Amino acid sequence: MNFQQLKYFAETAKQNSISGAASKLYVSQPALSAAIKELETELDIRLFDRNSKGVTLTNDGLSFLRLALEILEKVDDVKKIYKNSTTLKFQVSSQHYAFVIDAFINFININENKKFNLRVKETKTLNVIEDVYQNKSHLGIICLTESNKNVIVNLLEKKSILFNELITVHPHIFIRRTHPLAQHKKINIRELTNYPAVMYAQNNSDFLSEMFFMEEAIVIEDPDRVIYTHDRGSMNNILSNTNSYTIGTGCLIKDIIPDEITAVPIEHDNGEMVIGWIHSNNNISEEEDLFISLLKQSLDKNFIRDTQK
Repeated sequence: MNFQQLKYFAETAKQNSISGAASKLYVSQPALSAAIKELETELDIRLFDRNSKGVTLTNDGLSFLRLALEILEKVDDVKKIYKNSTTLKFQVSSQHYAFVIDAFINFININENKKFNLRVKETKTLNVIEDVYQNKSHLGIICLTESNKNVIVNLLEKKSILFNELITVHPHIFIRRTHPLAQHKKINIRELTNYPAVMYAQNNSDFLSEMFFMEEAIVIEDPDRVIYTHDRGSMNNILSNTNSYTIGTGCLIKDIIPDEITAVPIEHDNGEMVIGWIHSNNNISEEEDLFISLLKQSLDKNFIRDTQK
């Protein structure tokens, strides 16, 4: 006796017809008839009376149906318990982008009724690539710029990592709303020489390698005053309370980017930022596909299209 035989028997009793049950179960009539016959032989009872109109349960068949339905219900309960005990595991590594956190928050809310182990890691460029390469993260979010494109694309190809574009944006200056340049419609890069630059540290051995993997779209060589930080919280605190600046996407998301910070586009023709997701496998899981969709939704919602080129 097996689960399939019980399932076939119960459906036949429900339909009062072998052909009807076979149609519902997507099996052939001979296969279903054989399964029920084997069950009758094993139990040494007759489960159905056959007639021209179909089948009807015998007294033994009716008694056995009650037991079979109890067993089938218990099996369904076990399946539900196992399904609910499955823990959703998902990790994404990214450069420091508010829209990634926005998407991650929405991902959490969508899966709030599931058991999960979720991780988001904001880190330097090489770590994002390495996390994806070593399968520590399912997806990585990075940016290609004029200064780093050739180096990063070459590195991705060597590691068989695929880059998929999400959006191309024109770089902006992030500054506090009381900054002397905050009211400008656009900012010339030369106007920034009087203010400290805040950059995400890449911890590379020299300026050249630091430049190739920097997150900022435009390279300001050897600024007089530069502040390096490793996390977005420190970055936002510094920008909110000083006249420093950083160069980024221009994406302002309420409750993620402080209200004290604004973004002004840069007067620059060759500084586009190509933001995309990377992965090391051609097969995209359901969870990965959902997260990519949430990234796109956040980008569509929070980027002002007329500032892009």
